Amino acid sequence: MQLIELTAKNAWKNTSVQKNSARKREKYDPKSFAASEPKIEYLSKVLSIILKSVNLYRNGQELNVTSFKLKSNEDWISQGSVSSEELFQFLSHTCKVRCEFCYLRGSPDDAVTQFSHLTEDESRKELEYRLKLSRNGLKLFTPTFHTEEVIGHPLFLEYARRIREHSNELFVVSTTGYTLTDDFIISLKELGPVEIRISLNSISKESRIRSMRDRSDVVRKALSILKRENIRYTVSLVAWPAVGLKEIERTIRFASKFAPHAIYVILPGYTKYYSQKKLFDLQETWKEISVRAIALRNLVRAPLIIHPRLFETNILGDKPNTGKVIGITEGSPAYYSGLQVNDVITKVESRNIHSLRELDTILQVRHQARYENTNLTVLRGGRELEVNVSINLSYRKGYHSQPPFNDLLGIHVISQGLALSDIVKISDAANRHQANVVAINTSVIVLPSLIDALQKWASVFDGLDIELIPFVANNEYYGGNICISELNTVSDLELGIDSLLNRGLKPDLILIPSPPFNPSGWMRDIRGIPFTRLKYKYNFVIEPLIVDAFE
Repeated sequence: MQLIELTAKNAWKNTSVQKNSARKREKYDPKSFAASEPKIEYLSKVLSIILKSVNLYRNGQELNVTSFKLKSNEDWISQGSVSSEELFQFLSHTCKVRCEFCYLRGSPDDAVTQFSHLTEDESRKELEYRLKLSRNGLKLFTPTFHTEEVIGHPLFLEYARRIREHSNELFVVSTTGYTLTDDFIISLKELGPVEIRISLNSISKESRIRSMRDRSDVVRKALSILKRENIRYTVSLVAWPAVGLKEIERTIRFASKFAPHAIYVILPGYTKYYSQKKLFDLQETWKEISVRAIALRNLVRAPLIIHPRLFETNILGDKPNTGKVIGITEGSPAYYSGLQVNDVITKVESRNIHSLRELDTILQVRHQARYENTNLTVLRGGRELEVNVSINLSYRKGYHSQPPFNDLLGIHVISQGLALSDIVKISDAANRHQANVVAINTSVIVLPSLIDALQKWASVFDGLDIELIPFVANNEYYGGNICISELNTVSDLELGIDSLLNRGLKPDLILIPSPPFNPSGWMRDIRGIPFTRLKYKYNFVIEPLIVDAFE
């Protein structure tokens, strides 16, 4: 693991250079608005072109123009609500730990997500202005910042309280845990409803020093305090090879004692910006970690969720799109029902379940509506059983699942994947464009689910003379061992489409899932490149498939 540790050190050095250089720039890089308000980046480019052609003088002295201001914010205000997550972005604070697996170490410099370098005073001014707008149902475009240690910012509690005065939404905050003292946790509880997401990674002092540069013992003690105060929290562990499987398992067993809502085991990855050399075999490493985590599910109390979730079903061999229970939260309605890990839910209230997304939606609806009882039909060891899930006992005992918490009665399933509605959208697009050959972009992880869904719901295409061709666009922009379609860029998709054409395939229509393109906004990728570049480059129809994230 010496290669990994050396690589991590060099990657951190490069990231530090990025951060330091960012601090020397104006507080907002126009690139940071490329996703939310690209006209600003456009203005920046136009001004740069103009300044190459003219010289500006003041009092006889030539000016060196390095930045610009918008004349009036009022010209850019629009109707709309602002989430707490969007506001908390302005409290992004430099993290005090230095995890060798931190995603920032492999973050490319030309992505639209930029480092925040607002001073405390600038953060205060931004939040005051945006809170004022929000109270009047107005919003202003926001930059895209790397959200580091938000709750470590000196202004966090002050502005979290201010936001809470006008909002009942769930506050979801992520942390490595070094701020989670007894007093701070009590302050967080007072802000409720709140969910804390702790990037725990390891509980061994030696391991935390080596892989995270964290010498404090605050987070280890914090778990018992969170349980005592009955605050909903989750734990995540990046299963980094240098940490080791024994330490990962030890950390899982330790965290599970303190009733987290779930424990997320993050399968490790790195970009080419982190390392040009191969650090470990992705398939082999991911499989080893997943097999170990799955074996622990019946031995620990907390749900163990592997990310990306579809790796478990699609790569390890489980049947895709089945309602298999992979975890049950302690104290939840499902916990008292007798439901077990590895049960397969086939019906909810006599309604047959055809996909994971369908199951997820039905359980969410019943949770939001607070149905007292939910009857499930499950398969257990080849036998069909009836299980009744009642909310009464768990709610009386203080289970924090009521809205606005997003909860499935304490049931955890692999809720990603495709739904029947996604296949209908593919059929509708083919019919609308009268396409006979339709290529559908996907990733190596989602591919088995896509093939299964196309076969399962083939009747959707009855009456259409159509050939469906799934194809994978590799993550060339990020490189390394990244293999998630939601991180695809326009340039990745161009290479994928060109590869398709080089194989002699001639589609009438290409469908690209929308998650990489900020579908609620300007349809731009992580580099700020618009989807429209694809539409104009090729002489056939390319259309976004508006869907939820598959991975």
